[in-house]
Amino acid sequence: MKADYPDIKVILVGDGESRADVEAAIKEHAVEDHVILHGWGSNSEVQDFIKSSRALVLPSYAEGLPIVLMEALALTRPVITTTIAGIPELVNTSCGWLIEPGDEHALAEAFRSALSADPRTLQAMGEKGRQRVTSMHDISALAEALAAKLNPACDGRALR
Repeated sequence: MKADYPDIKVILVGDGESRADVEAAIKEHAVEDHVILHGWGSNSEVQDFIKSSRALVLPSYAEGLPIVLMEALALTRPVITTTIAGIPELVNTSCGWLIEPGDEHALAEAFRSALSADPRTLQAMGEKGRQRVTSMHDISALAEALAAKLNPACDGRALR
């Protein structure tokens, strides 16, 4: 990737027990100038990183339905993520790139697609993602639907 995109920057936000392994991999692949280990970030820092990115990348092996994917989509950023657990219910090709966990080739291709996409395409994907996350995970709509199921006579009006 660095040969095709010499100015690429990947910012890793978060920290944990795998940090030493990540640092070693960065050195092994000589990508110190391209991968930034930010460490833990505040909510506002994470939002700023997402807003300034072309896409959020979460190539996980184990997740439920990660909040950070919903946050990125709500901020109109497409995502690159894996086909595990509940992720494919939220993310599809209209708003991101889905890859199999551990498929490095597919991850690299998704990166290339995100990096080569024109701004209008990325914006359209981001808007579609925002529509999906708000229609599927809006707390007010979900609360009204739950209230209606628990008390059909109320039809969600008691929450307003």
